[in-house]
Amino acid sequence: MKYLLVLFLVLGWFDVALAQDTQFWMLIIDPDPQGTNLRESPGGKVKRIIAPGRTDEEKHLRQIFVTGQQDKWFSVQLLDGTTGWLHQSVLGTCAAVTKDRSCSLYQKPEYASGQLDLLEMDVPLLLLEVHGEWAKVRTATNPVQEGWLPEECFFSNPWSNCHESK
Repeated sequence: MKYLLVLFLVLGWFDVALAQDTQFWMLIIDPDPQGTNLRESPGGKVKRIIAPGRTDEEKHLRQIFVTGQQDKWFSVQLLDGTTGWLHQSVLGTCAAVTKDRSCSLYQKPEYASGQLDLLEMDVPLLLLEVHGEWAKVRTATNPVQEGWLPEECFFSNPWSNCHESK
């Protein structure tokens, strides 16, 4: 029994350690006119309210750096260095066209897993899960699709209107 407990603890640590290796840009896509709650911990106390993005300066601050994940919460760092947690429902990005002119949606977070589809540029994406330099996303347009994208397929420009126009 003691060995099982140790195994579960090690596996739990390993899972958290993998999530902490995640580092890529995303956007806060929360439409709330009051702003977005940055929390001290997953579901915890509000640490700061991030402005809704009406001015250029506010839009710039809605670009964040994802550093890890715990269930449906993502640890993030703001451009000013502030860290905290955001719920997956307020995070997204836009599909980008890569050097080879494609943005392929994959079955798993690995190139060999098989392509599900090619995404066009500026397709709005909702963040679901992270694994290293890969993110599981759901398209915010019809037909709705889910799959994994490598980091180079993200276009996290805070002045893009891909989430507003679709």
